[in-house]
Amino acid sequence: MSRAVWFFCLLPSLAIGSEVGGVRDSGFEANAGYRVADDVANLRAGGTFNYGLTDFLASGISAQIGHTFGEDSVVDSDTVTVGADLFARKFELGKVGLGYFRTHSRFDVPVDDDSVDHNTYSAFAEYYMGQLTFKVSRQALRSADVADFDAWSLGVAGYLSENTRLSVSGAGMDAADLYGVSVAHQPGWFQDKGSVSLAYSRSPDDDAVSLELNYFFGNKVSLRVRDRELR
Repeated sequence: MSRAVWFFCLLPSLAIGSEVGGVRDSGFEANAGYRVADDVANLRAGGTFNYGLTDFLASGISAQIGHTFGEDSVVDSDTVTVGADLFARKFELGKVGLGYFRTHSRFDVPVDDDSVDHNTYSAFAEYYMGQLTFKVSRQALRSADVADFDAWSLGVAGYLSENTRLSVSGAGMDAADLYGVSVAHQPGWFQDKGSVSLAYSRSPDDDAVSLELNYFFGNKVSLRVRDRELR
């Protein structure tokens, strides 16, 4: 409840002086990614539709499917995740928001009850300062099937050009701290309708590398404009 109160108290300050906010134009983006770690690999695909609700309030609806290829003590699994974000944004200042996602996981094990469901609640904020974006978020995983899980993250992204973004982040979790770096780029031959990103993350027990491709429908803008006005 306190997160919701904090969020809605900030809405008026984001609206003041903003001619247009939320998202500048509705749009859909599709994504596909591959992640490999020490004992597991994951393949996923999904999409997000972002749309404006008012001059400064917007929402994003997402769906994603994934398959995990396990090794050693990790079993194969399939996941389906659906959810939505609600956020307020002023284009020259930043955004604050809340999110909810529901995940269903099915594991390749010889038992009758081989599935797990969990809910993820989040609160997040971004602050824009020149070519830098500062990010903070808090996540809470709740489930009747597995133990509760909480995490927070901090990050900063810098735009080396209008179409290249370098990000660093750190997260504190119930399991272990996690640190990461990523670079995203919209190549010229994508004609501002696609991007590719490469990321590396490290925790005390695991290293992971991931590759993601995104394709954007309906809007041809730079990566910086897309991040700050369309997502």
